[in-house]
Amino acid sequence: MTLVVDFFEFIEINGQIIPQGDRRSIVLHKLTPHEEDDVVMKEVKEKISEQTDIPINRIKVIGWSGL
Repeated sequence: MTLVVDFFEFIEINGQIIPQGDRRSIVLHKLTPHEEDDVVMKEVKEKISEQTDIPINRIKVIGWSGL
């Protein structure tokens, strides 16, 4: 499965999500298809972190679409 994912890096201050930098898009290949969105989201964040060096807990996914 291949997805185009829109995301941004953030920090959280007093429960508020504060974006760090601009919204970005990335193409992720060889993702495992899952019916549960939370399982897909975990793998998506792991792949983004591997490719960008952003920690998983600082990635906010805005949306995705399949190719």
